Amino acid sequence: MAIALVAPSTAFAADADHIAIDVTATIAERCGIARGPATLASAALPDLETAQTLGFDFQLDCNTPFAIAVSSSNGAMVLDDPTRAGPVGRTETGFSNRKAYSVALALETDDAPIATRPCDAADLVAAGSACPFYGTVAGQGLSSGRRTAIRRNGRVIVGWRGGDDGIRRAAGTYQDTLTIVVGPRT
Repeated sequence: MAIALVAPSTAFAADADHIAIDVTATIAERCGIARGPATLASAALPDLETAQTLGFDFQLDCNTPFAIAVSSSNGAMVLDDPTRAGPVGRTETGFSNRKAYSVALALETDDAPIATRPCDAADLVAAGSACPFYGTVAGQGLSSGRRTAIRRNGRVIVGWRGGDDGIRRAAGTYQDTLTIVVGPRT
């Protein structure tokens, strides 16, 4: 926080029985994000064949209206085994090496909360996305409107369907990276 005291020459007035001093101060715009408490231990990896909803918490600190954006590295959970990587979407044996999932946001603000509908992770990889919170730079994505979020909680909600979707998947660990950026609304 930067505070600047300004006393312009016209702000100081005096007469015989009083003195008036105008004082002006400013607070700089700030908007940041911090990691929340860890929610998954590596020993407790969720099962991709069972329907899941996972929440990942973070904290917002924006003293000005902001925009928040999310992007995905892969657009899906992808098999993390380079020795078995084949063409995009399947391994060399014909099994799929991708699992679709969805992403949503839930944000507390200093006014009313903001909750989004889920977007497919596939919509979080390229410009022109139909997802309202897709973006890769601060100031893009979902607008907070006139709301601020000073030391407020946020959550990324990740989920996928379970059961037999007719797709055979290779065994292994699947992963994706979501990147969240926040900044003053542009």
